[in-house]
Amino acid sequence: MKNKLFLCFCVFLFSLCGCFPSEPYVQTEDSESEVFISPVATEKPTNTPFPTIVPLSEEDYKFLCSLSYYDDFFVEEQYVGKKVKFHGMISQKNKYTESSTFGIAIEDETERYNLQKEYISCAVMHEMDENSIVPSYFGKSVYLMFPNEHTLVQDDYTTGEKVVVYGEIIRNKSGIFIIPKYIESEEE
Repeated sequence: MKNKLFLCFCVFLFSLCGCFPSEPYVQTEDSESEVFISPVATEKPTNTPFPTIVPLSEEDYKFLCSLSYYDDFFVEEQYVGKKVKFHGMISQKNKYTESSTFGIAIEDETERYNLQKEYISCAVMHEMDENSIVPSYFGKSVYLMFPNEHTLVQDDYTTGEKVVVYGEIIRNKSGIFIIPKYIESEEE
């Protein structure tokens, strides 16, 4: 795992200085294994400073997500692009129109991420202390947004369902908007 992260960091540094490996395979120094880098990464990209790298595995993605509770979302400033993991409860399934207040507020994100018009309001679990007996989900909700080409869809979840969400924050103004990468049902 450390080798993969180190390799990704090195590729990132190479991309900043314009130095790309001449082969799509890179061999790590301390092992015999090879890591695949997309052939697109061997050419200097024209519209982005970052090379195209094979997507993270589910396990690696989940490892990068930081565990967050209610106060982390609504007391501290969250930044766009942060990968988060949180326990939540589906509170409402909604649909918006482009002319609605909600649609106007996220117009840029809708275009940038090719978002579906359906979304989920998800209550975030509060951090439990030694006096807590059951988890608490009261307060503001985060919005789970789904891109059109996404394998996750709103209809897969029911109101009141407790879930663990792994995703990325795409907006932190007028609410917290997250594109979930993985959603798991919590066992009761």
